[in-house]
Amino acid sequence: MARSYFMMTTADGAGPRRVFRPAALVATLIAASVIPAPQAAAQARAGGHVLYLNELIDGSTGYGGRVEFDLDFLVEELVVGGTYDRVFPECGECTYWEAGGQVGFYSGIGHLGMGLSFSRFENPEATDLPTVQDDWIWSLIAGVRYPLKGFITPFFELRNELGEGILNSQTVVLGILLGPNDRRAGSGTSGRRTR
Repeated sequence: MARSYFMMTTADGAGPRRVFRPAALVATLIAASVIPAPQAAAQARAGGHVLYLNELIDGSTGYGGRVEFDLDFLVEELVVGGTYDRVFPECGECTYWEAGGQVGFYSGIGHLGMGLSFSRFENPEATDLPTVQDDWIWSLIAGVRYPLKGFITPFFELRNELGEGILNSQTVVLGILLGPNDRRAGSGTSGRRTR
């Protein structure tokens, strides 16, 4: 669970990258909020999810939340969003969380995309490794969702981490989004296409 192959901190957990990364994440979120307010407000969804993070034999459960915006006014079927995951590894006092963004294309009930997230693993009981390990994680994302009447959209998502080796970590996500969704299951079109 420690993901030591991505470790970017010094032995005591300090370093200039540790200061830069949170600042870069905040700057990215601020830049994403520059989307014109009237367009984004009508096309935003938010929700929560449960997840299972699989690393070959071991795995951990967790929960999270997300917000996403349709950007059909830029490119048809384009959606961007932000996610936060809290995972509960089985290692005593250690903690693990990820925060990041996703960009993808939605067609009918399916979606494909990519994600980039910043993760932090903390283990105050560690003696041979740093107590804090920070990672940047690229992921390929595939999923399905089915908009129900009203503002409820259940979804299933699989994230496959890119990086070391052939078998990387996979995260299985199941959740619900609340908010307007002009895409109708199986239609393969967005509401904007009916002009």
